[in-house]
Amino acid sequence: MATTPVQSVATGQIAEIDLVREALAAEYEILEELGRGGMALVYRARDRSLEREVAIKVLPFSLAFDAEFVERFQREARTAGQLEHPNIIPIYRVGRSGRVIYFVMKFLRGGSLSNVLAERGRLTPPEIRRLLVEAGGALGYAAQRGIVHRDIKPDNIMFDEFGYSVLTDFGIAKAATGQKLTGTGMSIGTPHYMSPEQARAQTIDGRSDIYSLGVVAYQCLTGAVPYDGDDSFAIGYKHITEPLPTPTLTTPDERRLYEVIRRMLLKDPPERFQSCEELVDALQGQPIAPVGAVRPRAAMPPIPPDAVPTLASQATTPIDAASVDRRRTPTERRAEPRRVADRSAALKGSGRSTAWLWLLLAIGGGGAGMFYYYKVRGFAPVAGIAAADSARQADSLRMVDSLRRMDSLAAALPATPADTTGQQAAAAPADSAASQTNSPDSTTPDSAPIAPVQTAEAPIVATCEPGRGYNLDHSCFDQRPKPLSPTFVPIPDGVARIPRPSVLWVQVSAEGKTLKVRASRPSNNLRFERAARELARTITWQPAKKNGLPVTGWTQWIFRPN
Repeated sequence: MATTPVQSVATGQIAEIDLVREALAAEYEILEELGRGGMALVYRARDRSLEREVAIKVLPFSLAFDAEFVERFQREARTAGQLEHPNIIPIYRVGRSGRVIYFVMKFLRGGSLSNVLAERGRLTPPEIRRLLVEAGGALGYAAQRGIVHRDIKPDNIMFDEFGYSVLTDFGIAKAATGQKLTGTGMSIGTPHYMSPEQARAQTIDGRSDIYSLGVVAYQCLTGAVPYDGDDSFAIGYKHITEPLPTPTLTTPDERRLYEVIRRMLLKDPPERFQSCEELVDALQGQPIAPVGAVRPRAAMPPIPPDAVPTLASQATTPIDAASVDRRRTPTERRAEPRRVADRSAALKGSGRSTAWLWLLLAIGGGGAGMFYYYKVRGFAPVAGIAAADSARQADSLRMVDSLRRMDSLAAALPATPADTTGQQAAAAPADSAASQTNSPDSTTPDSAPIAPVQTAEAPIVATCEPGRGYNLDHSCFDQRPKPLSPTFVPIPDGVARIPRPSVLWVQVSAEGKTLKVRASRPSNNLRFERAARELARTITWQPAKKNGLPVTGWTQWIFRPN
């Protein structure tokens, strides 16, 4: 007689789905099995209390007795549950009922990327770009929180009913501050999509996910993975040693996209895109650093104050006056005996010294000439660079001035059903302008971020107004507002290049309506910025919540071009 669920399943007396159905019958109605992998079984179910369809991931019963697998499974739920991003699957609940260890997540009706590739073989370049922007944004969001997915593949990229991609299965993701769950020398992931450093079982970061996403993009573009073999070792060895196979590309758009994918698949992590933000900029046509360029890492830890030496902390050594080699006077130098031997030795190298002297004189003369032409006559290359900088700065100022005027004009418009206050963007125009020029997150088009004037004595104070310190102590709300529909903005007609996304501060009422819109990091295209603000005013939001009750609150949200 079987006495455990594992024995019951092994002897065929009862199916796994029947055990799950019996354990969760009080809250969920198990409808069908969606799929299974090495670490989980996935079922489609109906939530009895909320009457909605959900997906339930269950740890296989054969692994329920392994403490390491149980911990890894529960870590998946805890890791994914901390991430709130439109392109990361939301986790509703984590639970355990007897031997059934499970968590409940959103049911995605669009299927997986692997199913799409099985049906179509490959995707078009615009579809691949959109996939990379959405998945890259999700991975960048996770990397900023110290989380690496470690298993990016078509099976773990799903689509919702609107066609937007959603990342799933953070089961082998590892938080940077968490405990390592793998043994020494053990690598985790799918061999076809492993990065070289992951195949070597080395320490990895977000650049490993960029490589894996590049393999997915290569497969979407060509219809096949770049490396294949008879076993996992052979595939991993090819990732480490073999050059990337060059596919046959027929259109200029495919070749442009392949250049981005090729950089994602470079063997050495410092030569790839250093962050998903760089990847998204490259896909949107923004200038990026060349391969091998030195640029700051976004994930560098802050330097503690006590690590910086100060004058007070440096030990001083008393100076011995007798040990200082003072300069001799002309009288003392003339009184010294001539050293013929030393002078003769010095004359032997006078030829080299004279050559160096002429070289220094030539460099100095050239520099003096450039200075003369630049100051007196206006050296053409330098003047051109200065003129370009001045024109770019003037364009930036005109852009900011246009946004300020747009905020001021919006304040005079009558109230609309989607705008209950009638004060959309500039209830206080000065505040809007300040949010554009003084916010630490704000930038002007095609220019570097404008650093706010700060002093060491000015601490960050918690406030319920947009800016630094907003909701720092969670006194405004416990859960921030989130849109109930996608925030992709159609590119206006006549815009030649893909504009930069717009980051907006949006005030949402307790009823989920937009009250005010302010600029945080505006787009580099004024027409797209207007379209983004219009979308922000018209969509419906899930309001902020404080102690479980809806309240009015601000949220900072990104509106990307579609």
